[in-house]
Amino acid sequence: MTRELSPKAQAELIKKAFAAKGVKLPHTQALDLVARTKGFEAWSHMQQATRKSETVAARKAVSLADVLCEHYGAWSECPAYPLEDWQYEAANKDTYRGYWSWVAAQVEADRADCSLEFEPGAPVDVRLPGGKQARWHIEHYLSGRDGELNHFAEHTKPGLAVLSLDAALLESLRELMWDEATFIVRKDGRFGILFEAEYCSRESEAEFLEDAPEELAQCKSHDEVVTSLLAALARLQPQYGLEMCVPDSSVIVHDRPAVWAFMPMDKPLSPEEREALGIALLSL
Repeated sequence: MTRELSPKAQAELIKKAFAAKGVKLPHTQALDLVARTKGFEAWSHMQQATRKSETVAARKAVSLADVLCEHYGAWSECPAYPLEDWQYEAANKDTYRGYWSWVAAQVEADRADCSLEFEPGAPVDVRLPGGKQARWHIEHYLSGRDGELNHFAEHTKPGLAVLSLDAALLESLRELMWDEATFIVRKDGRFGILFEAEYCSRESEAEFLEDAPEELAQCKSHDEVVTSLLAALARLQPQYGLEMCVPDSSVIVHDRPAVWAFMPMDKPLSPEEREALGIALLSL
């Protein structure tokens, strides 16, 4: 059975569906739309809740049609899917849906035809603590942050077949995850947990802060952030003994700088160490 994509992957595909119609939907708005379908007012609220271990599933789910209607206004229209197109289909009895239900169906259909630019099974260029260039052969995002299998681009992730058939292995890996900062992965043929923390840079936030130049000016450049992260990883790595890196920004949402730490399942950290590492990475 196909599992739901992670929220960030859903947002990326919704953004691409809009772009295919010639409409630029900021990534923050796409994330907010996804968060609202989970019962949160905004993406930031969803992040805060999940970091506090509040169960997302306990929130009242809202349909995408309702979210889009609220976002644009009941008597307005979605620019990517004009009202006249719906009227044409309704007049020809090609649809019996209301306008916003029709828009939601179009978004779902169009995003199903989209694909993320990066296929998770491809080798990833990384920089190791100290700055050395390297390449990680990693099937990352085998799961979402909730531990559910992520079947997107599954032809690039042979590890999914193993996890789908071995419930005990999957459950053992889930037990090693920490909060919302980890994914199940397979690196160099070894299953394990990937800690991931994203950071902002002047380049990654330019689109979102274009109306706040002073705030944008306070952001460090991408290169400055990466240099700082590499220095921090050089201090952390000896403490935890894990492989750590700064991955190429193309594999991170909105090209943000990020850090990765790979924990193989056959050499796991203790629960206390996992929590300490997660907090440390999120606080760099």
